Amino acid sequence: MALCIRLWRGWQDASRLVRASQLISVPDSRESRAANRQILFRESSLVAAPLTVGLRAPVIILPLEWRQWPQATLRAVVAHERAHVRRWDTLTTFLARINCAVFWFHPLAWWLERRLAVTAEQACDESAAEVLLDMAKAVRSRGRRLAWHGVGIDGGGVLAERIERILRYELARGVSLTRKVVLASSALGVIFSVAACHRSVAPSKAARQQARDEGALVGDPYRGALSSRRLGEHYAKVLAGNWVPTGSNELHAVVAPEPQGPRADAARRALAESNDDVLLTSAAHYFMRLPRGGWIRFDPDSLAQSCLERALRLNPRSIPAHMALVEIKGAQRTSRMYELILRKVPLVSQHAAVSALSAPERFELLPELALAAYGQAAGAARNDDENLAAYVGQALENSRSYAEDLLALAPSFRTDPRYGDAIYKANVALGSLALRDGKTKVAVEHLQRASEAPATEEWAYTQGLDARDLLRDLLAAGEREAVIDFLEHRAETAVVLRDPLREAAAAIRRGETPRLDGWEVVGL
Repeated sequence: MALCIRLWRGWQDASRLVRASQLISVPDSRESRAANRQILFRESSLVAAPLTVGLRAPVIILPLEWRQWPQATLRAVVAHERAHVRRWDTLTTFLARINCAVFWFHPLAWWLERRLAVTAEQACDESAAEVLLDMAKAVRSRGRRLAWHGVGIDGGGVLAERIERILRYELARGVSLTRKVVLASSALGVIFSVAACHRSVAPSKAARQQARDEGALVGDPYRGALSSRRLGEHYAKVLAGNWVPTGSNELHAVVAPEPQGPRADAARRALAESNDDVLLTSAAHYFMRLPRGGWIRFDPDSLAQSCLERALRLNPRSIPAHMALVEIKGAQRTSRMYELILRKVPLVSQHAAVSALSAPERFELLPELALAAYGQAAGAARNDDENLAAYVGQALENSRSYAEDLLALAPSFRTDPRYGDAIYKANVALGSLALRDGKTKVAVEHLQRASEAPATEEWAYTQGLDARDLLRDLLAAGEREAVIDFLEHRAETAVVLRDPLREAAAAIRRGETPRLDGWEVVGL
């Protein structure tokens, strides 16, 4: 931070120096075509020797005495400073000092900054060798001039060395192709060496014991040093590989899965023996995000469900585990619904196909089918296309049939964990259909029955609200009290949506129109 502040103050000082200087016209100061940038010349009493300042628009600042210089001296000075511009030395110097600020602890950073400054001046000396002797006396009498954000003929305090070098005629020589290749290879070697280094954190005794208890992988460099969440994800990555998102909303593997072998066996054993619900939930979340098919040679949902069920046995109050398990089961039912009915059977024949299923299969699929059919009809109706009228009518008829069949079937499954969800979703579908037919009172009755449905795990830990469209339409119809009663009643048994439901009810009481969408209330 101190070096960054110093860098910033140097930049400010350089800017003030430019603003305080006067624009001048110097003979033989035509545009530098080699640098392809126009060079401005200015004079200032604050400098004792010429220097170049600026990154995009370089400015050469001369001391006031420049008017008394011989023409040859002036040409030498201009040639020297133009060489800095042509070589982009101001930018190189600035980047080198940023490097020092970031890697302040590394001696090579400071050595590199020094060598770049010296080399830049030596490279420019060929253009203005004699003027160094004249400038030495001025620099010595006036003190060091500003150079934190500029490069100039003083060269960072190595003036005596450069004069001696010129007297020995050790002028800069061009770099051969061989030397360039050697330098580039050396630089790449340093970069890869630094990249290979990583911070090693010594694990505490408690962390090492925790890793042993959790069955950490033998020889794992992260053993005992990771939190439970990261360790669970680490085990999952051993089995499923490491996947990263791409710009096309897809996942690409950067490390291939390793479902077989000693490490895979150790990872499975660690997950099977772990007594950490956070670790198991983290591993399950990773499995749930994986793409299906391809390199994944096992069922990630089954493994995720197994981890989550173990996590809930260890910690029945784990909200993340409950939410993830509800999400997995819902996705499995949706996938089965599309696999058995929606993808294979024409719309007009879907109800008959569902009726041919066994009672348990119907009870499993009918709640989702009732809402899905109504959603299909509502989506198609929004297009306002006469050609879709038959499709909309058939979808609405299917939705009604599914919901009525579900209510007739439900008494036989009172002990089923999803009995409450069946009653809830059937009444939401029937309420939506009634309101679509203009039967507002009937819709309110179905909404009340939906709110009174027995609480289930799915309802308690769901992240969305199936009835939001029905609630929105009822609010538009003026049935505010019915919506408030529903929200407050369902909030009593909700966990994830408890606060959003109560906030929505309070907003309606204030005369506002909220909306429930996903995790939180954002409007209804």
